[in-house]
Parts: sequence; C-alpha cells; structure tokens
Amino acid sequence: MMIANDCCLKSPDNLQILSFYKLLSPDGPSGISVLQALVMEGDAHTVKTILKFSPSNLDISIALITTGTADFLSSRMRTSARHQPSCNAFSPQMVPKNENDSNIPAIMHILHKMVEKFHNASLLREVVSNGNLSQLLRILARSPKFHEDRKSYLSRADLRGTTLLMSACSSGKADVVEFLLANGACVQARDHRQRTALHLAASNNSLDVVKLLLGAEAWMYDEDDNGLMALHYASQNGRKETAHFLIENGCDVNRSTSPTSHNTHGSGRQFIRATALHFAAQNGRNETVVLLLQKGAEINSVTSDGQTPLMLASEGGHVTTVQLLIREEADINASDSCRNTALEYAVLKERLPVVRLLIEAGICLKNFVGSAFCERLLYTTAIKRRDRGLLESLIEAQDKIRDILQELRLSQWNKTLMHVAAETKDNVQVVDLLIVIFGDVNVRTSRGQTPLHFAADVDIARRLVEAGATVNVTDQFGESPAMAAARNNRWEIVEFLIQERSFITSMPNKFGQTLQNMATIWQAPDSVSRLLEIKS
Repeated sequence: MMIANDCCLKSPDNLQILSFYKLLSPDGPSGISVLQALVMEGDAHTVKTILKFSPSNLDISIALITTGTADFLSSRMRTSARHQPSCNAFSPQMVPKNENDSNIPAIMHILHKMVEKFHNASLLREVVSNGNLSQLLRILARSPKFHEDRKSYLSRADLRGTTLLMSACSSGKADVVEFLLANGACVQARDHRQRTALHLAASNNSLDVVKLLLGAEAWMYDEDDNGLMALHYASQNGRKETAHFLIENGCDVNRSTSPTSHNTHGSGRQFIRATALHFAAQNGRNETVVLLLQKGAEINSVTSDGQTPLMLASEGGHVTTVQLLIREEADINASDSCRNTALEYAVLKERLPVVRLLIEAGICLKNFVGSAFCERLLYTTAIKRRDRGLLESLIEAQDKIRDILQELRLSQWNKTLMHVAAETKDNVQVVDLLIVIFGDVNVRTSRGQTPLHFAADVDIARRLVEAGATVNVTDQFGESPAMAAARNNRWEIVEFLIQERSFITSMPNKFGQTLQNMATIWQAPDSVSRLLEIKS
C-alpha cells in the first residue's frame, strides 16, 4: 500500500479535516500559515475558533507537528522567554478570556500543550492506537525516517516491547494493520510478556485483524511467557468468533499451555497444561464453552495440578457455566492433586449459589463432611450469611451434618454454631433451624455464655426465649444476657428481657454492677429506665 496524499482524502466526510489542515499549512510564498499569523497578531479569539473547528484534539496535535507549527511555536516561545523572563511559567490565569486579550505567550502556551503530550514517536503510537489510517498517512508522509527505511521505522517498540503493529491489533484497526503489514511491520515481534500481535488481536475480538495476521504468516501456536496461545486468549475473553475461526483453520482445541513455561494463575499458583476450555470456564464465557465442547474439547481435561474446567468455573462463582458443564456430564466428583473437588473450590471463594448447586446435583460429600472446608462453609459462609437453604441442602444430602452442627466448636471460647447464628443480625431463620437441630438453646461456651448472651437483635432474642432460653442465666463473670445486651448498646433487647415475667433486675455481676447501674452509667433510654424502676 502506497502513501496517500491529500487528494485521496477529498470526500464530504473529510472536507472539515482538509479545511482545518489548510489553515495550519504554511502558505507557499510567505511560508507562514494562517494560524501562525494569528499567533503573531495575538488574536486569541480566532485561534480558539480554529481549534474548535478541528475534528479532534488528536488532529490538532497531528496538524501542529506535521505542518511545522510546533517548531514555530517552540521558536516563538524561546524568543519570548529571552525578552520576557517573567513569562517563563504559564498559568491558567494567563489563558485569554476574550478577543481583545492579546497575550501572545499565553496563546502559544495553549497550542504548545497540544503537541507536547504526543511529540515525535508518542504521537505515532497514539494515532495507531486511537486514530485512523488517514491520520497515520499524514504523519508518515512528512517523516523522512519512514521513507528511508519503512520496515525499521514501523518495527520500533516502546520500553515494554510493544510495537506499532501490536498497538493497532489491540485496537482492532484492520486498515491500519493491513497498512503496517504491507510496509514491513514484523508479525513475529514479541513484547515483554512474550506476546505477539496475534495474541493481542485474539484477545480483543478483532477477527479481521486475526485473518490479516495469519495471512502474513503469524503462527497460531506462538506462546506467551505463560504458555498461552491465541486460542487461549480468545477463549478467556469470550471471543467466540475468533476462537471458531482459529479452530476451523487447524488450531487444536485441546492444545494445552506448555509444561516448560513458568505459568501462573490467580495469585501466583502454578497453572500448567490448561486448555482453552479451562480459560473459558474460569471466566464464565458460556457461549465459548459451548463452542469448544462442540468442537471436541475434553470436558474433564486436567491441568498439571489436576484442575478441571468445572473446578475453575466453581471457583469463579459462574453458576450458569457450572450448570452447563454438569449438563454436559462433567465429572462432578473429580478431585485435584490435593483431593479437592469443585465443592472445595466454591467454598474457598464463598460462592454460595454454586455450593448449593453442586450439593443438589449430587456431589459426593463423604470427604467434605468433617473437613476444614466443611467448617468454613458452615461458619464463615452459610450461617454468617443467613443461608438457611444451604444448610438444609447439606442436611438433606448428608445426615452426618446434623452431628457436625452440634459438635462443632469455634474460637478459643468454644462457641457453637448456635452462638454464631445468634450474633448475626437478621438471622432468625437460621436460628430457627439450629434450634430444631440443637434442641438445647442454653448450650454454653467455655465462658458460660448462652446464645441469648450473643443475640444481635430483638427478634433473635425473642425466638430464643420462646424456645426456652433462660433469661437470668449468668456467665463466669456473673453477667446476664440483659447485661451483655446493655454493654453492646442493644437497649431494645434489654427492654424486651426486662418484661419477661421471670426476669430478676437486682442480680449483680462479679464486679458488683447491677443492670440498674449499667443503665445509669451508659445512659439507657427513658423507656428502659422506667421499666427497671417498675420491675424493682
């Protein structure tokens, strides 16, 4: 593809661009553009009008640099600095406010800011990434280095090894990619992560760009520093069309990440021998998962650590992906090298909907019950998140869960799950279930506290009392549930307990404090104080 001249741009859509560039291009006889003349005149109003006429800020930067106006501005600013040392530093207050403001240094500062961000090579990369082919051609047409050695000029890379071709592929600009390839851009170049242009194109849903790269002899099995090839990139980002094209053109759907590369996944753990299906399932890319399975992907393929796609989908909390894989007969009971199943993966990340789905789908709970994972699920997840349905699903699936619920002790004070449920606000439904399972609502911790001592709200306290909780029971410090509620500023619970017929107000704790003392010290509501007086 040859460099186009301005005549190629003469269409109704480009008349605005042509007019704008004309205002910034030097006149033949005088060598000065309209914009330069306005700067010399100090006409801020007209300068601003011209800039507003520009299609974009990027076009302003391109025009200022390619027409020589940027060099003109630098020269004028240096001259101004020599004659007016006090004007070296510009501030927003110097920007002209009306057409009568003829502050020439301020006008030049406005224009200079337009070019300093994209000066030289950075402007070229910005155009390749966010501009269009016409803008690129304008820059290259005025670049002597490009005409001297096109291939070397277009193969330059930044500090991260990113070439212009890679930037264009990341943006999905097929016409720019085609031009770069036609002018010698290297399709095999790699960045600091050993990615090629094909990796970036596959990742960004640029099917037309992928086709151009493969036509330019890009290799679809090129791996990055984690062993991922283009199909893996397309799959993990849900680029179904790109994945389909790669497979149809010979890419092995079950090709895994290289066992010799230093693969990492998640927070640095090894992730070797992963297939495209692993990546799609991990990110919940359902349409891509379906495509890969239709094209022969092995549903139970395992990484070097024994991880299946179902495990990764479960870990990610992708309910519909898990449903899809189970429906396609994924091995629900498969375990990794640490003997963890998809259930443990879901529990570790607290993916409750997936946990319930796996249990209801019939996953084997033999090794799960009684494990540290089971304890985490029952305590950290199900009870603290008020998920009665999950607890019921566990009990229905495994009778042994009932015994675990009763026997499990948590923290150094030996709390039961009943205590944990009681201290979780708005958790009446779970408390109800545990009352049925435990039977004894006065079960104590090693400090002698009952679930009523931990009641987080009045509804939980009421339910415990209805189930037989003792309102006057004291812990090892002589503190009653009402005192515990007062200490935690839960006066609505105190008010409820005081009204119980058997409630005793005068009992002191081991430090000689009574509930009346606490109410006075901690400024209880008037309603509580009145009830205490009446009860006394």
